[in-house]
Parts: sequence; C-alpha cells; structure tokens
Amino acid sequence: MGWFSKSSTSSTPVEHPKQEDTAAAQAPPAAATTSPTVAATEELVAVENAAPAVSVVAAPLPVMEFDEYKQPEDIYARFQVSDAMNELAACSSLGSNIRNYYRYGTFKDCAARYDHLKFCLSIKTKSSQVSQVMIQKRDADLRAHKKRQPNSEDVWTARSHPPEELLDLARQG
Repeated sequence: MGWFSKSSTSSTPVEHPKQEDTAAAQAPPAAATTSPTVAATEELVAVENAAPAVSVVAAPLPVMEFDEYKQPEDIYARFQVSDAMNELAACSSLGSNIRNYYRYGTFKDCAARYDHLKFCLSIKTKSSQVSQVMIQKRDADLRAHKKRQPNSEDVWTARSHPPEELLDLARQG
C-alpha cells in the first residue's frame, strides 16, 4: 500500500508508492520462477519505466493581440461584479491617486471603471440569454474602442528603402 496525498487540481486522492514498492518494481525479474503472464506484466512495467525518446521541436506560438494575452479566454469571466468592485477600489484608492498626481499632475479618472461596475450589476438582473448578448456586445464595443486608441505603432512610419544618410555613410566607409 502507498500513502495518499490530495492533489491541488483534483479532488481524487493520488496514490504514491512507498520506497519498497519502487525497489521491487526496479528489480530484475527471475525468469525461472515466473509464469508467462507475470513475465509479460513485468515486461510492460519495464517498458513503462523506460525513459521515452522525445524529440523536441519548438512549435510556433500563436500571434495574439495585446489585450488578448492579459485577459481570460472566457469573456464572461471579465464581467464579474467582485472584480469590477476591486478595480474601482484600486483606481480610487489614496495611494493610486497620489502616484498618479505625482507622475502626471492629475488625479485618476475612474469613470470607466465605475461604468464597468454598473454594467456588471445590471447584467445580474437579466436572464442568462439577454446577459450573454449584452456581454458580447459590450466586449465587442470595448475591443473596438481599444483599437481606435493611439498605440506605439502610430509613432513609427514604415520605410520602403533605407534613408539617404545611411546609404552615404555606407558608401564612404
């Protein structure tokens, strides 16, 4: 018998073998004293214990938008009342506003977080089908609004050829 421990990801106990059990499984089988079924079982155990040959091939990572990797896959998880209240409390906290005033000279505008909290509270009173439609519409609106915001790609201009100064330096050097 082995000892049991509870796994953090599952509610079923996982059996861990004792040291004697693992030592017995690693001992070489005695061919003369075993029956054919026991020998076949011991061969299967030996094959399972053998380290498999693994070829490591790096699969390309999927290209994700900036806001996609930060947010959960399930869009409904982003519209929890408790999370919206925590975000509003963090935005309107004293330390957060002092930091924002020191860095930018103004206090934080928490109107968007307050609107998000009001929306999360309003979908709790709707039926599940209506709330799903509302969440999908709001999520689409938020993504569209985020794409319209300025980003770092607006600063750079794509070049079709190198600048003349660089070509002149290459010719001189």
